[in-house]
Amino acid sequence: MRKFSVSVLTAIVAFTGFSALAPSASAQEQCGYYLIQEGLDPFGNSKSTSYYKHCGSGNVKIQVDGNFAYPSRTMCVGPGITRLNVNLSGFGNAVVKNAYYIGGC
Repeated sequence: MRKFSVSVLTAIVAFTGFSALAPSASAQEQCGYYLIQEGLDPFGNSKSTSYYKHCGSGNVKIQVDGNFAYPSRTMCVGPGITRLNVNLSGFGNAVVKNAYYIGGC
């Protein structure tokens, strides 16, 4: 059963072009907002993933700014890396444009 599940997951990833990629070592070293470009999906849209890395201790509140399809909002995040959104180019796709510290939560 496990072999079948892995095969099905592999087929889905191959068909859709999406995969769970960890941030690169250089991206993991910086604090704050960053974006990792991941190439193209099967339809030719560029893919990227937005992250926020909180390097301190305790929880903090961040402002996440998006486009018209991804409303701006505040979030409470803990130490470490938080994935904010998978961004796809193309009309109507939700895109995170920036994220920054605004205080404690």
